[in-house]
Amino acid sequence: TDLAGPRAPGGGPGPDRRMSPAGGDPGGAGGGARLARWLGPWRVGGPTAHRLGVVLAVTMVWDVLLAFDGHILPGFLAIAVVGTVAVYPLLAAACAVALRHPLPGWWARLPAARLLSVCRVLVVVMAGLLALQVPGLLRPTAAVQDDVTATTICAAQDVLHGHDPYRTPELACLHRLHLPVVLATPLQRGRFAHLRSYPTPRQLARVDRAVSRSGYRTAAFWYFGYPPMAFVWMLPVALGGHPLWVAWTLLAALVWLGIALRGARSWWPALACIILLEWGGGSVLAAASQGDSEFFAFALAALALLFIESPRRSALCLGLALATNPLPWVIVPGYVLFTLTLPRPWRRAVWLAGTLLVTLGPWLLVYRDAAGAMLRFLTEPTFSEGVGLVSLALLHIGLPSSRAAMFLLFAVVAIALVTWGAVRRPYLAAVPAVAVAVFWFSWRSDANYLAQLPLLAAAMAVGLERLHGRTIVTAPSMPAAPAVPPSPGAP
Repeated sequence: TDLAGPRAPGGGPGPDRRMSPAGGDPGGAGGGARLARWLGPWRVGGPTAHRLGVVLAVTMVWDVLLAFDGHILPGFLAIAVVGTVAVYPLLAAACAVALRHPLPGWWARLPAARLLSVCRVLVVVMAGLLALQVPGLLRPTAAVQDDVTATTICAAQDVLHGHDPYRTPELACLHRLHLPVVLATPLQRGRFAHLRSYPTPRQLARVDRAVSRSGYRTAAFWYFGYPPMAFVWMLPVALGGHPLWVAWTLLAALVWLGIALRGARSWWPALACIILLEWGGGSVLAAASQGDSEFFAFALAALALLFIESPRRSALCLGLALATNPLPWVIVPGYVLFTLTLPRPWRRAVWLAGTLLVTLGPWLLVYRDAAGAMLRFLTEPTFSEGVGLVSLALLHIGLPSSRAAMFLLFAVVAIALVTWGAVRRPYLAAVPAVAVAVFWFSWRSDANYLAQLPLLAAAMAVGLERLHGRTIVTAPSMPAAPAVPPSPGAP
């Protein structure tokens, strides 16, 4: 197999030279020479190199698309939106073909794998640039950037003070943390029922002043509705300030990054390059830099795909991800379909069910309204926003902004994706990784949903390498040669 690499004289697999530095003795003298070899070009090949090369290219294109977000002149806004809407499905399709097993023959002729030759240089540059941003993220004057972080922290504080986290209004939480009302998520009902577009800051402030006298009990704003693990992750630092929250999630991000890169084995530079290049645009590292517990959800979902060959580790990571945020549930149908073809699916199911039972069960018993709050979170009449298909409706470019129609389209595409994977078995591994692309059809296609595509695709590419390295690469054992008795005159 093309994954096996060179063979040793005894029949076993030889040393892995797919990503070894070109030229030179590994034990050469001088730190400068070693650094030059470490940063030098690589010899890369095989299906994993082609897969990761395509995902790296997708990451770069996605970064370019979002680099202009909010920096487009009004006259060119429609052109930028249409460009983003048109390009993202192509990026998802590229990831889907890259995760095909086996890869099509023409795929090897693409130059995408050559991008990996500069991965180590990019990792060093990006790590240095990101390290320079950390002091600014930890400064005392840094503020919370979104209501997800705020409501999660308030929920953790409520638990520590013996209150029900699912009964605290969002406006009360924002005022507790001294945050502006513009961070709130308004709902298209109550005082906002007559609006057809997102409320302006002035309208939000007017409603905030009106409901503050009634204890913030209003149907016009969101309540906390995330699964319990969302606030459990933040319990150790809930009573601190924003710098402590950010330091906590950044520390967790470093631990996660170490686990992921260790699991990637010789492909760690490519995986690190993809993760670091995706710092902006709603990536998991961007969430960690804001103290957002959503980081844990997609980071764990990525580990579930990276360790896909291990029923215990993969199911444990997926269970923790599902118990943290409802968004990773979108990968579950494809994950189940793919893992049914692997050994011991029952063991994986037991670990997944056990993880969900342990992480969700006690909290659902203590807070009886938790299940209802999580269900309402998925059905609340929010205002449409995002960078997906719905952005055309927001610009009135020939698409009706109907919540029911968008939900139906989302469901049809999700079902079609799973069906496609079941029928076209070579593409089955792509279904759980590109499942987040269906958010492109949703009513709220936020950038942080769509930005998980390169991360999950890269994790699945490495997962396929680990899986096939375990089940295919191992050479069959050779029968022992019969013993030859020594000749009479031999010493």
